Amino acid sequence: MPEVRASPLKPTEYKIIDSGNGKRSQTLHLPTIHFLKKTVWVNELPVLSLQERTELEAQKIVLEKTDRQGNISKFWVRWKEVENFAGSNKDDRHYTVDITTGTLTFGDRVHGRIPPGDPGNIRIIFTTGAGNAGNIFADDSSLSPEGKQQLFEICYVIKKRGIVPSNGTFKNRPKPGKGLHILLSGPSCPAKTESAGIIAREAGLDMYKVDLSSIVSRYIGETEKNLDKIFTEAETSNAILFFDEADALFGKRTPVRDAHDRYPDAGVNYLLRKMEEYEGIVILEGNVSNTTDDDLRHRMDFSVVFT
Repeated sequence: MPEVRASPLKPTEYKIIDSGNGKRSQTLHLPTIHFLKKTVWVNELPVLSLQERTELEAQKIVLEKTDRQGNISKFWVRWKEVENFAGSNKDDRHYTVDITTGTLTFGDRVHGRIPPGDPGNIRIIFTTGAGNAGNIFADDSSLSPEGKQQLFEICYVIKKRGIVPSNGTFKNRPKPGKGLHILLSGPSCPAKTESAGIIAREAGLDMYKVDLSSIVSRYIGETEKNLDKIFTEAETSNAILFFDEADALFGKRTPVRDAHDRYPDAGVNYLLRKMEEYEGIVILEGNVSNTTDDDLRHRMDFSVVFT
């Protein structure tokens, strides 16, 4: 699982890579973030003739990528956003966006072209405003550009819950049929809680914030009972579980001192098992970026490090 380190930069561009399915009226579900600008590019190299590529190059709406031998490996063509497809013919590279739901729709081959069915051949670049109007990440110096990009990808994955292709192109991808597990690690800072709030908003779900340090018990079985109650309640409402102070479990590995003490391993293992069973979104927050707990790291779909 890749881990992202943070540095105090303020990017405003984010990128999403998705895949065409070759079907009529394909939709993509974008994060409902205020964008100053978005640009949609489709790699059409497999379906274009040399003459067609030359004509598109003359329109200055292409970006070419070459391999080490100098051969064209990607031929990105910029598509155009329209209000609706009423005036689109079958060859127009048009798409529409419903800003209320964040739904991007391509044509149906009668009104608007269909993107080729090919993994990773749709690229969307977003430019957001700064500050709260641009949706959190831009003014947060505790996150690197890579960290902000990951949070943006998390929002996108949430919008596509249940329809994310297993052969997609995100480096981090939810496991098929499982919930989404996110680790926000690093020193305590408001940005982590704010980021969890953004994730909840994109999911359109309530968020239960749980202070792990308050439910961890030194008595055998008590921590498991507390966790079981929390997950049971969350399951009934399909809420996001936000576990604050995860160090309370994962940051402590002390031996048993008496009959009432116990290794925290049982509590850790129980939490990991409940996370695996839970079909919703689980966010862990804490200064656990340097943990050697492989079970924790391997179960995370996303790991974002704050400074």
